[in-house]
Amino acid sequence: MVHKKEAALRHSEHYLTTLRALGDQYEVGGEISAQAITALSDEWQQIQIGANCVISMSTESRARSLCSAYSTAAPSLLGLRQVVADRIRWLQAALECSRSIPDESEEALHLANLGITYEDIGLFRESVEYLEAALKIYRRRSDSKNESIYLGQLALAHIGLAEYEVAIKHLETALALAENEDDETIEGQHLGNLGLAYGYVARYEEALQLHRRALEIDRRAGHKRGEARDLGNIGFVHYHLSQYEEARDYFEQALQISREIKDLAGEALDLGNLGATYRELDQTDLALATSKEALELARKNGDLDGEGMNLSNIGDLLKDSGLYQDAIKHFTDALRLAEKIGDRRGEHARLTKLSSVYLELGDLSQALEAGRRAYEIAVANGDKEGESESRAVLAEINVKSGSEAD
Repeated sequence: MVHKKEAALRHSEHYLTTLRALGDQYEVGGEISAQAITALSDEWQQIQIGANCVISMSTESRARSLCSAYSTAAPSLLGLRQVVADRIRWLQAALECSRSIPDESEEALHLANLGITYEDIGLFRESVEYLEAALKIYRRRSDSKNESIYLGQLALAHIGLAEYEVAIKHLETALALAENEDDETIEGQHLGNLGLAYGYVARYEEALQLHRRALEIDRRAGHKRGEARDLGNIGFVHYHLSQYEEARDYFEQALQISREIKDLAGEALDLGNLGATYRELDQTDLALATSKEALELARKNGDLDGEGMNLSNIGDLLKDSGLYQDAIKHFTDALRLAEKIGDRRGEHARLTKLSSVYLELGDLSQALEAGRRAYEIAVANGDKEGESESRAVLAEINVKSGSEAD
Protein backbone atom coordinates (compact mmCIF):
# COMPACT_ATOMS: atom_id res chain seq x y z
CA MET A 1 0.00 0.00 0.00
CA VAL A 2 1.36 3.43 -0.98
CA HIS A 3 1.72 5.88 1.93
CA LYS A 4 -0.36 9.08 1.63
CA LYS A 5 2.77 11.25 1.55
CA GLU A 6 4.28 9.13 -1.23
CA ALA A 7 1.00 9.26 -3.17
CA ALA A 8 0.96 13.06 -2.86
CA LEU A 9 4.55 13.33 -4.12
CA ARG A 10 3.79 11.04 -7.07
CA HIS A 11 0.77 13.21 -7.92
CA SER A 12 2.97 16.32 -7.80
CA GLU A 13 5.62 14.67 -10.00
CA HIS A 14 3.02 13.64 -12.58
CA TYR A 15 1.51 17.12 -12.89
CA LEU A 16 4.94 18.76 -12.94
CA THR A 17 5.70 16.61 -15.99
CA THR A 18 2.35 17.66 -17.48
CA LEU A 19 3.10 21.35 -16.85
CA ARG A 20 6.56 21.07 -18.44
CA ALA A 21 5.12 19.38 -21.53
CA LEU A 22 2.49 22.11 -21.89
CA GLY A 23 5.16 24.80 -21.44
CA ASP A 24 7.24 23.27 -24.24
CA GLN A 25 4.12 23.05 -26.42
CA TYR A 26 3.26 26.71 -25.76
CA GLU A 27 6.73 27.87 -26.85
CA VAL A 28 6.24 26.26 -30.30
CA GLY A 29 3.88 29.10 -31.21
CA GLY A 30 0.86 29.33 -33.49
CA GLU A 31 -1.98 26.79 -33.17
CA ILE A 32 0.20 24.56 -30.98
CA SER A 33 0.38 27.37 -28.40
CA ALA A 34 -3.41 27.76 -28.46
CA GLN A 35 -3.79 24.02 -27.79
CA ALA A 36 -1.41 24.31 -24.82
CA ILE A 37 -3.49 27.14 -23.33
CA THR A 38 -6.68 25.08 -23.62
CA ALA A 39 -5.00 22.02 -22.10
CA LEU A 40 -3.65 24.11 -19.20
CA SER A 41 -7.20 25.19 -18.35
CA ASP A 42 -8.28 21.53 -18.30
CA GLU A 43 -5.41 20.45 -16.03
CA TRP A 44 -5.11 23.61 -13.93
CA GLN A 45 -6.84 22.40 -10.77
CA GLN A 46 -4.64 19.30 -10.50
CA ILE A 47 -1.49 21.30 -11.27
CA GLN A 48 -2.35 23.71 -8.45
CA ILE A 49 -2.93 20.80 -6.05
CA GLY A 50 0.45 19.34 -7.01
CA ALA A 51 2.29 22.63 -6.48
CA ASN A 52 0.56 23.49 -3.21
CA CYS A 53 1.29 20.00 -1.92
CA VAL A 54 5.08 20.28 -2.36
CA ILE A 55 5.09 23.86 -1.04
CA SER A 56 3.47 22.59 2.18
CA MET A 57 5.97 19.68 2.38
CA SER A 58 9.08 21.75 1.56
CA THR A 59 11.03 20.52 4.61
CA GLU A 60 11.38 17.18 2.76
CA SER A 61 14.31 16.88 0.31
CA ARG A 62 12.28 15.46 -2.58
CA ALA A 63 9.48 17.97 -2.07
CA ARG A 64 12.01 20.84 -2.08
CA SER A 65 13.27 19.85 -5.53
CA LEU A 66 9.70 19.60 -6.85
CA CYS A 67 8.73 22.92 -5.24
CA SER A 68 11.66 24.64 -6.93
CA ALA A 69 10.86 23.01 -10.27
CA TYR A 70 7.16 23.95 -10.45
CA SER A 71 7.79 27.67 -10.85
CA THR A 72 10.35 27.20 -13.63
CA ALA A 73 8.43 24.53 -15.54
CA ALA A 74 6.46 26.85 -17.82
CA PRO A 75 6.86 30.53 -16.79
CA SER A 76 5.41 32.05 -19.98
CA LEU A 77 2.37 29.80 -19.89
CA LEU A 78 1.84 30.25 -16.15
CA GLY A 79 1.90 34.01 -16.69
CA LEU A 80 -1.28 33.70 -18.74
CA ARG A 81 -3.23 31.67 -16.15
CA GLN A 82 -1.96 32.43 -12.67
CA VAL A 83 -3.09 35.39 -10.57
CA VAL A 84 -0.22 37.53 -9.32
CA ALA A 85 -0.58 36.73 -5.60
CA ASP A 86 -0.31 32.98 -6.30
CA ARG A 87 2.58 33.53 -8.70
CA ILE A 88 4.55 35.41 -6.04
CA ARG A 89 3.72 32.79 -3.40
CA TRP A 90 4.96 29.96 -5.66
CA LEU A 91 8.11 31.86 -6.56
CA GLN A 92 8.99 32.86 -2.98
CA ALA A 93 8.57 29.25 -1.87
CA ALA A 94 10.64 28.03 -4.82
CA LEU A 95 13.39 30.56 -4.05
CA GLU A 96 13.67 29.34 -0.46
CA CYS A 97 13.73 25.70 -1.63
CA SER A 98 16.43 26.36 -4.23
CA ARG A 99 18.59 28.00 -1.55
CA SER A 100 18.04 25.05 0.79
CA ILE A 101 19.05 22.44 -1.81
CA PRO A 102 21.25 24.50 -2.80
CA ASP A 103 20.87 25.06 -6.55
CA GLU A 104 22.31 28.37 -7.75
CA SER A 105 20.95 28.14 -11.31
CA GLU A 106 17.40 27.60 -9.99
CA GLU A 107 17.90 30.38 -7.43
CA ALA A 108 18.86 32.82 -10.21
CA LEU A 109 15.82 31.85 -12.25
CA HIS A 110 13.44 32.33 -9.31
CA LEU A 111 15.00 35.72 -8.51
CA ALA A 112 14.60 36.77 -12.14
CA ASN A 113 10.99 35.59 -12.34
CA LEU A 114 10.14 37.43 -9.12
CA GLY A 115 11.69 40.54 -10.66
CA ILE A 116 9.53 40.15 -13.78
CA THR A 117 6.39 39.53 -11.71
CA TYR A 118 6.92 42.64 -9.58
CA GLU A 119 7.62 44.59 -12.77
CA ASP A 120 4.34 43.35 -14.26
CA ILE A 121 2.36 44.85 -11.38
CA GLY A 122 4.33 48.10 -11.35
CA LEU A 123 6.53 47.51 -8.28
CA PHE A 124 9.63 48.65 -10.12
CA ARG A 125 12.06 49.12 -7.21
CA GLU A 126 11.39 45.57 -6.00
CA SER A 127 11.81 44.38 -9.59
CA VAL A 128 15.23 46.05 -9.89
CA GLU A 129 16.35 44.45 -6.61
CA TYR A 130 15.45 40.90 -7.67
CA LEU A 131 16.73 41.24 -11.24
CA GLU A 132 20.08 42.67 -10.12
CA ALA A 133 20.48 39.74 -7.69
CA ALA A 134 19.77 37.29 -10.55
CA LEU A 135 22.19 39.07 -12.88
CA LYS A 136 24.94 38.86 -10.28
CA ILE A 137 24.63 35.06 -10.36
CA TYR A 138 24.48 34.85 -14.17
CA ARG A 139 27.57 37.02 -14.56
CA ARG A 140 29.47 34.95 -12.00
CA ARG A 141 28.56 31.84 -14.01
CA SER A 142 29.49 33.55 -17.34
CA ASP A 143 25.96 32.83 -18.60
CA SER A 144 25.73 35.49 -21.33
CA LYS A 145 22.39 34.25 -22.74
CA ASN A 146 20.52 34.70 -19.45
CA GLU A 147 22.47 37.87 -18.75
CA SER A 148 21.08 39.27 -22.02
CA ILE A 149 17.51 38.16 -21.24
CA TYR A 150 17.35 39.62 -17.74
CA LEU A 151 19.38 42.73 -18.50
CA GLY A 152 16.55 43.49 -20.93
CA GLN A 153 14.00 42.92 -18.16
CA LEU A 154 15.99 45.17 -15.83
CA ALA A 155 15.83 47.87 -18.49
CA LEU A 156 12.01 47.64 -18.47
CA ALA A 157 11.97 48.25 -14.72
CA HIS A 158 14.13 51.35 -15.25
CA ILE A 159 11.70 52.52 -17.94
CA GLY A 160 8.94 52.15 -15.34
CA LEU A 161 11.00 54.39 -13.04
CA ALA A 162 11.46 56.93 -15.89
CA GLU A 163 15.22 56.25 -15.86
CA TYR A 164 15.36 56.16 -19.64
CA GLU A 165 19.07 56.63 -20.29
CA VAL A 166 19.89 53.81 -17.85
CA ALA A 167 17.33 51.62 -19.66
CA ILE A 168 18.76 52.43 -23.10
CA LYS A 169 22.29 51.58 -21.93
CA HIS A 170 21.13 48.22 -20.52
CA LEU A 171 19.16 47.40 -23.68
CA GLU A 172 22.03 48.20 -26.01
CA THR A 173 24.27 45.88 -23.98
CA ALA A 174 21.56 43.18 -23.90
CA LEU A 175 21.02 43.46 -27.67
CA ALA A 176 24.76 43.04 -28.35
CA LEU A 177 24.81 39.92 -26.16
CA ALA A 178 21.76 38.48 -27.97
CA GLU A 179 23.36 39.10 -31.36
CA ASN A 180 26.50 37.27 -30.18
CA GLU A 181 24.31 34.34 -29.09
CA ASP A 182 22.52 34.44 -32.49
CA ASP A 183 19.16 34.26 -30.67
CA GLU A 184 16.56 36.02 -32.83
CA THR A 185 13.70 35.66 -30.33
CA ILE A 186 15.59 37.45 -27.56
CA GLU A 187 16.89 39.96 -30.09
CA GLY A 188 13.28 40.75 -31.05
CA GLN A 189 12.32 41.37 -27.43
CA HIS A 190 15.24 43.76 -26.96
CA LEU A 191 14.44 45.62 -30.19
CA GLY A 192 10.87 46.16 -29.00
CA ASN A 193 11.94 47.31 -25.56
CA LEU A 194 14.60 49.62 -26.97
CA GLY A 195 11.88 51.08 -29.18
CA LEU A 196 9.80 51.65 -26.05
CA ALA A 197 12.66 53.54 -24.39
CA TYR A 198 13.25 55.62 -27.52
CA GLY A 199 9.55 56.50 -27.56
CA TYR A 200 9.76 57.89 -24.03
CA VAL A 201 12.60 60.22 -25.04
CA ALA A 202 10.66 61.32 -28.17
CA ARG A 203 12.83 59.42 -30.70
CA TYR A 204 9.66 58.27 -32.42
CA GLU A 205 10.87 57.34 -35.90
CA GLU A 206 13.66 55.18 -34.47
CA ALA A 207 11.13 53.64 -32.09
CA LEU A 208 8.77 52.71 -34.94
CA GLN A 209 11.58 51.09 -36.93
CA LEU A 210 12.61 48.96 -33.95
CA HIS A 211 9.02 47.89 -33.14
CA ARG A 212 8.43 46.88 -36.77
CA ARG A 213 11.60 44.78 -36.79
CA ALA A 214 10.48 43.12 -33.54
CA LEU A 215 7.03 42.45 -35.04
CA GLU A 216 8.58 40.74 -38.08
CA ILE A 217 10.62 38.47 -35.81
CA ASP A 218 7.68 37.53 -33.57
CA ARG A 219 5.37 36.85 -36.51
CA ARG A 220 8.01 34.69 -38.16
CA ALA A 221 8.40 32.74 -34.92
CA GLY A 222 4.62 32.44 -34.37
CA HIS A 223 5.06 34.13 -30.97
CA LYS A 224 1.54 35.50 -30.43
CA ARG A 225 2.18 37.18 -27.08
CA GLY A 226 5.19 38.98 -28.56
CA GLU A 227 3.16 39.95 -31.62
CA ALA A 228 0.47 41.52 -29.41
CA ARG A 229 3.14 43.39 -27.45
CA ASP A 230 4.75 44.72 -30.65
CA LEU A 231 1.41 45.85 -32.10
CA GLY A 232 0.64 47.65 -28.83
CA ASN A 233 4.06 49.31 -28.89
CA ILE A 234 3.52 50.54 -32.46
CA GLY A 235 0.11 51.86 -31.40
CA PHE A 236 1.76 53.63 -28.47
CA VAL A 237 4.13 55.53 -30.79
CA HIS A 238 1.26 56.57 -33.09
CA TYR A 239 -0.66 57.74 -30.01
CA HIS A 240 2.21 59.99 -28.97
CA LEU A 241 2.41 61.35 -32.51
CA SER A 242 -1.33 62.24 -32.21
CA GLN A 243 -2.12 59.72 -34.97
CA TYR A 244 -5.09 58.37 -33.06
CA GLU A 245 -6.85 56.37 -35.77
CA GLU A 246 -3.63 54.47 -36.52
CA ALA A 247 -3.08 53.97 -32.78
CA ARG A 248 -6.62 52.61 -32.37
CA ASP A 249 -6.14 50.12 -35.21
CA TYR A 250 -2.94 48.73 -33.69
CA PHE A 251 -4.38 48.58 -30.14
CA GLU A 252 -7.46 46.73 -31.44
CA GLN A 253 -5.24 44.18 -33.22
CA ALA A 254 -3.22 43.70 -30.03
CA LEU A 255 -6.40 43.26 -27.96
CA GLN A 256 -7.74 40.62 -30.34
CA ILE A 257 -4.56 38.54 -29.93
CA SER A 258 -4.40 39.03 -26.13
CA ARG A 259 -7.96 37.73 -25.82
CA GLU A 260 -7.26 34.88 -28.24
CA ILE A 261 -4.37 33.60 -26.10
CA LYS A 262 -6.13 34.49 -22.81
CA ASP A 263 -3.37 36.90 -21.72
CA LEU A 264 -5.22 38.85 -19.00
CA ALA A 265 -2.36 41.28 -18.34
CA GLY A 266 -2.03 42.02 -22.05
CA GLU A 267 -5.80 42.41 -22.38
CA ALA A 268 -5.91 44.95 -19.53
CA LEU A 269 -3.06 46.95 -21.09
CA ASP A 270 -4.65 46.94 -24.55
CA LEU A 271 -8.04 47.99 -23.15
CA GLY A 272 -6.44 50.83 -21.21
CA ASN A 273 -4.62 52.07 -24.31
CA LEU A 274 -7.83 51.85 -26.32
CA GLY A 275 -9.78 53.78 -23.68
CA ALA A 276 -7.29 56.65 -23.85
CA THR A 277 -7.37 56.57 -27.67
CA TYR A 278 -11.19 56.55 -27.90
CA ARG A 279 -11.19 59.69 -25.75
CA GLU A 280 -8.91 61.47 -28.24
CA LEU A 281 -11.28 60.40 -31.01
CA ASP A 282 -14.22 61.95 -29.09
CA GLN A 283 -15.86 58.57 -28.54
CA THR A 284 -16.60 59.37 -24.91
CA ASP A 285 -19.07 56.62 -24.02
CA LEU A 286 -16.87 53.94 -25.57
CA ALA A 287 -13.80 55.41 -23.88
CA LEU A 288 -15.47 55.31 -20.44
CA ALA A 289 -16.80 51.76 -20.85
CA THR A 290 -13.42 50.50 -22.12
CA SER A 291 -11.45 52.25 -19.37
CA LYS A 292 -13.76 50.85 -16.66
CA GLU A 293 -13.35 47.35 -18.09
CA ALA A 294 -9.58 47.81 -18.11
CA LEU A 295 -9.62 49.09 -14.51
CA GLU A 296 -11.62 46.09 -13.31
CA LEU A 297 -9.25 43.68 -15.05
CA ALA A 298 -6.13 45.45 -13.74
CA ARG A 299 -7.47 45.21 -10.17
CA LYS A 300 -8.28 41.53 -10.68
CA ASN A 301 -4.71 40.95 -11.88
CA GLY A 302 -3.21 42.89 -8.95
CA ASP A 303 -1.65 45.28 -11.49
CA LEU A 304 -1.07 48.53 -9.59
CA ASP A 305 0.52 50.24 -12.59
CA GLY A 306 -2.46 49.38 -14.80
CA GLU A 307 -4.90 50.37 -12.06
CA GLY A 308 -3.30 53.79 -11.80
CA MET A 309 -3.25 54.29 -15.56
CA ASN A 310 -6.96 53.52 -15.88
CA LEU A 311 -7.96 55.62 -12.87
CA SER A 312 -6.15 58.48 -14.56
CA ASN A 313 -7.86 57.79 -17.90
CA ILE A 314 -11.27 57.81 -16.23
CA GLY A 315 -10.31 61.04 -14.47
CA ASP A 316 -9.65 62.61 -17.89
CA LEU A 317 -13.13 61.63 -19.05
CA LEU A 318 -14.75 63.00 -15.87
CA LYS A 319 -12.89 66.27 -16.30
CA ASP A 320 -14.08 66.49 -19.93
CA SER A 321 -17.65 66.14 -18.63
CA GLY A 322 -17.15 68.95 -16.09
CA LEU A 323 -17.23 66.55 -13.09
CA TYR A 324 -14.17 68.16 -11.53
CA GLN A 325 -14.40 66.82 -7.97
CA ASP A 326 -14.80 63.26 -9.25
CA ALA A 327 -11.86 63.82 -11.59
CA ILE A 328 -9.72 65.08 -8.67
CA LYS A 329 -10.53 61.94 -6.68
CA HIS A 330 -9.51 59.66 -9.57
CA PHE A 331 -6.31 61.61 -10.28
CA THR A 332 -5.41 61.64 -6.57
CA ASP A 333 -5.97 57.89 -6.23
CA ALA A 334 -3.87 57.34 -9.36
CA LEU A 335 -1.13 59.61 -7.97
CA ARG A 336 -0.99 57.64 -4.71
CA LEU A 337 -0.54 54.41 -6.64
CA ALA A 338 2.26 55.96 -8.73
CA GLU A 339 4.00 57.11 -5.53
CA LYS A 340 3.55 53.66 -4.00
CA ILE A 341 5.21 51.82 -6.87
CA GLY A 342 7.87 54.45 -7.62
CA ASP A 343 6.41 55.38 -11.02
CA ARG A 344 7.93 58.83 -11.47
CA ARG A 345 6.53 59.21 -14.98
CA GLY A 346 3.05 58.46 -13.64
CA GLU A 347 3.53 60.93 -10.77
CA HIS A 348 4.37 63.68 -13.26
CA ALA A 349 1.38 62.93 -15.48
CA ARG A 350 -1.12 62.84 -12.61
CA LEU A 351 0.21 65.97 -10.91
CA THR A 352 -0.05 67.79 -14.24
CA LYS A 353 -3.66 66.64 -14.58
CA LEU A 354 -4.47 67.71 -11.02
CA SER A 355 -2.92 71.11 -11.69
CA SER A 356 -5.10 71.49 -14.77
CA VAL A 357 -8.32 70.61 -12.87
CA TYR A 358 -7.53 72.99 -10.01
CA LEU A 359 -6.91 75.70 -12.62
CA GLU A 360 -10.36 75.03 -14.10
CA LEU A 361 -11.85 75.40 -10.62
CA GLY A 362 -9.96 78.65 -10.02
CA ASP A 363 -7.97 77.14 -7.10
CA LEU A 364 -4.68 78.74 -8.15
CA SER A 365 -2.66 77.81 -5.04
CA GLN A 366 -3.43 74.09 -5.45
CA ALA A 367 -2.85 74.34 -9.20
CA LEU A 368 0.54 75.98 -8.64
CA GLU A 369 1.63 73.46 -6.00
CA ALA A 370 0.77 70.47 -8.21
CA GLY A 371 2.29 72.13 -11.30
CA ARG A 372 5.58 72.88 -9.54
CA ARG A 373 5.85 69.30 -8.22
CA ALA A 374 5.20 67.98 -11.72
CA TYR A 375 7.88 70.26 -13.19
CA GLU A 376 10.47 69.22 -10.59
CA ILE A 377 9.82 65.53 -11.33
CA ALA A 378 10.14 66.07 -15.10
CA VAL A 379 13.47 67.87 -14.63
CA ALA A 380 14.76 65.14 -12.31
CA ASN A 381 13.68 62.46 -14.82
CA GLY A 382 15.35 64.20 -17.75
CA ASP A 383 11.89 64.17 -19.36
CA LYS A 384 12.12 67.04 -21.87
CA GLU A 385 8.59 66.53 -23.19
CA GLY A 386 7.18 66.49 -19.65
CA GLU A 387 9.25 69.52 -18.70
CA SER A 388 7.83 71.45 -21.66
CA GLU A 389 4.28 70.37 -20.75
CA SER A 390 4.77 71.51 -17.13
CA ARG A 391 6.17 74.86 -18.22
CA ALA A 392 3.05 75.44 -20.35
CA VAL A 393 0.76 74.63 -17.40
CA LEU A 394 2.74 76.90 -15.04
CA ALA A 395 2.69 79.71 -17.61
CA GLU A 396 -1.11 79.39 -17.86
CA ILE A 397 -1.39 79.56 -14.04
CA ASN A 398 0.81 82.68 -13.96
CA VAL A 399 -1.31 84.35 -16.65
CA LYS A 400 -4.49 83.64 -14.72
CA SER A 401 -2.88 84.81 -11.46
CA GLY A 402 -1.89 88.08 -13.13
CA SER A 403 -5.39 88.57 -14.56
CA GLU A 404 -6.98 88.08 -11.14
CA ALA A 405 -4.49 90.48 -9.54
CA ASP A 406 -5.48 93.12 -12.09
